[in-house]
Amino acid sequence: MSLFGVFGLSLACSRTTSSKAEEASAPPSVSSKTSTDEFVYNGRAEPDSLDPQKTWSHDSAQIIHQLYEGLITREADFMTLKPGLASEWSVSADGLTYTFKMRPGVKWSNGDAITADQVRGSWLRAMEPKVAAPYLKWFTDFIVGADNFVQNYSSLERAQAEKDLGITATEGVVSVKLIRPISYFKYLIAQPPFFVVHPSMYDPSSPGWTDPAKFIGNGAYKLALWKVNDRIILNKNSNFYEADGVSISKVTILVITDENAAFNMYQSGKLDWTNNNAISTTMVPGLKGREDFHMDPTLGTYMPIFNVRKKPFNDVRVRRAFALTVDRETITDRVLRAGFKPTHRLIPPVIPGFQSLIPNAAAIDERAIEAKKLLAEAGYPDGKGFPEVVYRYNTDEAHHKIAQALQAGWQKYLGVKIKLDNLEWKVFLTEQKQGRFDIARLGWIGDYPDPNTFLEIYMTKNDNNRTGWGSPVYDKLVEDALKTLDEKKRFELYAQAEKLVFDEAPFVSIYHYSYFSLLNPAVKGFIPNPQGHHHVRYFSKK
Repeated sequence: MSLFGVFGLSLACSRTTSSKAEEASAPPSVSSKTSTDEFVYNGRAEPDSLDPQKTWSHDSAQIIHQLYEGLITREADFMTLKPGLASEWSVSADGLTYTFKMRPGVKWSNGDAITADQVRGSWLRAMEPKVAAPYLKWFTDFIVGADNFVQNYSSLERAQAEKDLGITATEGVVSVKLIRPISYFKYLIAQPPFFVVHPSMYDPSSPGWTDPAKFIGNGAYKLALWKVNDRIILNKNSNFYEADGVSISKVTILVITDENAAFNMYQSGKLDWTNNNAISTTMVPGLKGREDFHMDPTLGTYMPIFNVRKKPFNDVRVRRAFALTVDRETITDRVLRAGFKPTHRLIPPVIPGFQSLIPNAAAIDERAIEAKKLLAEAGYPDGKGFPEVVYRYNTDEAHHKIAQALQAGWQKYLGVKIKLDNLEWKVFLTEQKQGRFDIARLGWIGDYPDPNTFLEIYMTKNDNNRTGWGSPVYDKLVEDALKTLDEKKRFELYAQAEKLVFDEAPFVSIYHYSYFSLLNPAVKGFIPNPQGHHHVRYFSKK
């Protein structure tokens, strides 16, 4: 999510069915009916928030990237970094100090000047308790004095804690001191938690967060309309520092919660982009070969999680039995048929240089024998006496099909009955965050191209760890890796951490995402990437 990658990838669509004709083939693309200076796409779910320091939803982050800018930003490929609100940055020889020089003349969407003090103020705001930032540890774990500042935020020691904080702002310069070298810290600066928020919107209850007339941003676009559960409209921000290079003057984000409806709107020319994985997976085989169809590997993993705070999943034997009896190939090749790659791994194989220690899996029937033994050892021979547990997921055709496949597999191989419960996206997020689940769907899109973007979420005190699982040994492996400058040694520590959490099974990996979508061929500048985010400012239409 992350974020964004946040964050778990939401494919918030209703259950639909597809005819055999749809599964075999799909109609050819048609001419767009949208304007040449407008980009219209399916946002899928209603955004949980447009506050860059509060959201953890992938789809919300896609919108936020249009409305906000960081000191560092992204090229059109979204993987390459470049100066944003800062005209340049440097890193000290020991890797502990980042210095950013503000770009001259940068402005907010209302014309106010953006200052170094506002950058610092915005980052302090991200650490306010009432903001409840899900990525708080990106500050407290890495920045000198940040954890002490948070701990003393409401105490008499706050003034001194703020003075000791490793974030300083002088005339046109922002400096950040780190506790230890973090090789990927520059990627974090280009992510929403470090985006710069206008002082009038520091309060999370500020009307600017919901009222477009009071919204003030600093990205290529500004908020023009937000009609809940219908659409969001963004207009070009004339005060953006690269406004002259922005070709698309209007972005319309529709909330379409039905996969067939999204496909039909695209076919009728009312959508320029379906968004990633927002049309039925049953259509994918018939869409391959079309010039407007895109499919690419991602930095993402689909991995339902167990609530280890509650019986029966407080027993690692039960968790491992469930993990062993997931028929991944059936789910990817027969149920979804969308080009996803079945996996037992947490970390997708798209990070150069990383070698996993997780072994290749045995056949499902062989795994089932081991799983039954584990379940019997846990006190549930052939599933007898196993309590009723609920698998929760957000409403979506693909999630529903996966839930049914998991339910059937666990019944077949373990003799246990699982109840399914689908929830609207916002309700689902709240329930998961508050630990009200037995098993819950989770998808994770990496925030930056490094193993840590996946491993950190299962650290004991990480706010995104919804499982309740924790291990001092695991935490130390990840923390030691963070301190290691030698990439080979760092990756070896990460591999050990991945193997440990795999053995403990607070989650069960099913597949690595592939992004698939339909894109109007008239749209130029769209570059598929493993993170699945795009800056519309680089697009044009012909």
